[in-house]
Amino acid sequence: MTLKIFIFIFIFRFLIMFFTETWFVPDEYFQCTEVAYGMVYGKAHLSWEWQGSEPLRSVLHPLVVAFFYKIYQFLGYDSTLAVRLLPNMIHSFLFAVSDLFYIKLCNRIFFANPRGKAFTLILYGTNWFIIYCSSRSLANSVELCLTIIALNWYPLYLDEINPKTESDKRRQKSFVPYIVIGTISILIRPTAVLIWAVLGLRHLYQSDNKIRLILTAIPSLFIPILISILIDSNFQTPLKFPLFHFAKFNFFTSGSAHFGTHPWYWYFIDGLFLTSTGTYFLATGGYILQKEGAANRSPPTILFETIIVYLLVHSCLPHKEHRFILPILGLMMPFAGLFLQYMSTKIPKASKFIIFLIIVVNLISAFFFCRIHQRATLDAAKDISKDITVKNPNTLIHIVHLMPCYSMPQYAYFHKLKVRHHMLDCTPNLHNQTNYEEESEVFHHDPVKFFTPSRIGKYLAHKHAYVVIYKKTYQRISTVLKETGYRVWRTYQHTPVPSSENQDTVLLVLKRSADAT
Repeated sequence: MTLKIFIFIFIFRFLIMFFTETWFVPDEYFQCTEVAYGMVYGKAHLSWEWQGSEPLRSVLHPLVVAFFYKIYQFLGYDSTLAVRLLPNMIHSFLFAVSDLFYIKLCNRIFFANPRGKAFTLILYGTNWFIIYCSSRSLANSVELCLTIIALNWYPLYLDEINPKTESDKRRQKSFVPYIVIGTISILIRPTAVLIWAVLGLRHLYQSDNKIRLILTAIPSLFIPILISILIDSNFQTPLKFPLFHFAKFNFFTSGSAHFGTHPWYWYFIDGLFLTSTGTYFLATGGYILQKEGAANRSPPTILFETIIVYLLVHSCLPHKEHRFILPILGLMMPFAGLFLQYMSTKIPKASKFIIFLIIVVNLISAFFFCRIHQRATLDAAKDISKDITVKNPNTLIHIVHLMPCYSMPQYAYFHKLKVRHHMLDCTPNLHNQTNYEEESEVFHHDPVKFFTPSRIGKYLAHKHAYVVIYKKTYQRISTVLKETGYRVWRTYQHTPVPSSENQDTVLLVLKRSADAT
């Protein structure tokens, strides 16, 4: 039965992968796919987080993708399509595995409440944001998956921490897997420490055998950390510890403010509301029910309290994004399912209407975000790749990105082609230089003034080249582009609702004429 369920889930997640044809955020390419591609093929664009003696990212996540890239390369199966799809396939598979563990977790939580379990699985399985992120090579998606998998070994209830009867002792699982998997999730996405610190301290506080637990936790924690440090340091000195540098940049120096700031309450009125489709109101109701009279084998309140800590800490950070709270959606749904189960016994028609409304809104949102919103950059990359393959497979081609930096895939998307990407620089002011200006900001502030003779030579003077640019930006510098021999080659609908002031609803690809000088 478990195998049949997994096959169904596996097919479901892979269908979502092929259904999703849009761009979300740069990290899904430049913090995983592009890095993995560089490890294997020696050609990639590495963002500033990966460079220098204090990298902010661990190679553990892209290393997994690189491992499969290497296998495909060895077997000769590394076609352009395979290189593009492989990271998504790996993450879809991981999500399918975590889905199976989520079902097991719900079986455990709703031991005597099948209706609550059913509501929870419906909310989780149809949530548009989980659908949207499930096949993407994001560390946030990995954090969610590993958290769900690890929770299957975490002692949610007191009789699992301190078994009294022989039956409880037989059911007790080893604590090592949850500590190891939780530690790996932290190494890949350091914000996971907010989840596992709360859960781990609660486990220690309630344990009757604290010394034994500590002695179990020490090697389970430090062996993965030590291995990670050695891998990140390439088994050389000086040693590198990206987890510390990540915390230093984002938490201790507020470096994340460089990427935009939001008010402290943003997650409560926007981020969590949108990603959960409003179900966090239901989850809050479920938590209150549990606090008033905890039912046996229902969602333990520690999961919701972990959500609260996670949100409060993230709310104190200046930079906020919807994907940052992806990992807590799985913890939230059981409480929403519990509240819907309670409503179904009191006002059944209202509960049916709410679940119907949530499903409809989720499906509409999933279609919009997976098929329509921000798809032009991927479509443009595919078309440019095809055009180069057909017309100039052996010629060095320059692809110029006159957009917000990291708006389009680079070398991993142009596998086996002789291309060179030129992107506006947006490295933050890491050394606190006075009068520091990002190249990307200078360009978008005044693109006409930006193109001095030296910059025209750097970006626009290549004999064989494409320029990718948003329509409204093109309209400001069309004269410069025409004078240097560029003509509009393709037009794409990008999105009805641009995500930033530098985006536009329409994306253009320009191609330099063969006789341009």
